[in-house]
Amino acid sequence: MSDGFETNLKIVLLDDSGPRAVYRLIAPLVFKIANIRFEVPTFFVTDCATVPRIPIIYDLWGDRAHRESVLHDYLYRASDFLRYPRKACDKIFLLAMQVTGKPAYIRYPMYWGVRLMGWRFYR
Repeated sequence: MSDGFETNLKIVLLDDSGPRAVYRLIAPLVFKIANIRFEVPTFFVTDCATVPRIPIIYDLWGDRAHRESVLHDYLYRASDFLRYPRKACDKIFLLAMQVTGKPAYIRYPMYWGVRLMGWRFYR
């Protein structure tokens, strides 16, 4: 089987009253790359992508990589027991965007966004 997402993102909205909407997975999200399989479990809670709501930035990069962002959120939060260093989580995020066909002008700014600001959310 080739690299990429093996399942679709299935989520329900939990709360949209704050600065970011919060969702819960209602089915596992599975991604495979280089014979490594990642499974985000059912009931995982996420905000999808934490893209600043600054108009130009959000217009360019908001709502662009939901599956990839949910995987990234999971790897960041699960790193305590999975032992993935932050840099590896960010690289998997970049590879997931590449495998799913996100163009370079979308994936690289999003990748550099998590490299520069992700420390605030890691673990």
